Amino acid sequence: MPPHTLSLPSNQFTLHGGCFCKSTLYTITVPPLPSRPLVAADDGAQIRLPRVGSDFCQSCRGVTGALMCFMVKLPQEWLSFSLVRKSENTLKTTNRTESERKRIDLPASAVLQSPSISETSNLVLFSSSPGVSRLFCGKCGINLMFTKSEGEEKGLVDVPLGTLDLEFLEGMGDGGEFEGLRPSARVVMAGPVGWINEEGAWGVRGVGTGEG
Repeated sequence: MPPHTLSLPSNQFTLHGGCFCKSTLYTITVPPLPSRPLVAADDGAQIRLPRVGSDFCQSCRGVTGALMCFMVKLPQEWLSFSLVRKSENTLKTTNRTESERKRIDLPASAVLQSPSISETSNLVLFSSSPGVSRLFCGKCGINLMFTKSEGEEKGLVDVPLGTLDLEFLEGMGDGGEFEGLRPSARVVMAGPVGWINEEGAWGVRGVGTGEG
């Protein structure tokens, strides 16, 4: 069965995002198509990473406060962070421009293996269940990453889709060469809210627009 892929460039490209307060920024470096791993979908099809899916399991709802979560799955080595030093969280430094703020650049693997990361940056590691780690910004509270330390998905990470910069959701990217990232799979796990699967459940009327 041929692999199912998103409409993404076949050459190497990068995605950028971060938390709401911008004290934690990240870069996802996606290699050329032949170097992107294939993973099995629930229907047996082969999907080439990165994969964008939706999840409404009890754990994801609980830690995000959202009824449904949209995540980008990718190998851990594609992800790197740029972190504002915790010493910058003072009244004296809050008015500095972004270019003046001192940052620490680390790959995701180093962040996960550093027991003192919460002492030097605003990142907080939280174990939501055995073998599962979640990464948050301790300043604005945004959920930034989910990963498992065992099983078939060991070495993979899930990054919340909504933390990507807007241009990568709308489809501009590094020059407008690919469509915006959209979910291509749905993960159904134990404990979903029953009416989510009902036909027309998302046809909500009277939804307004504006900034929160």
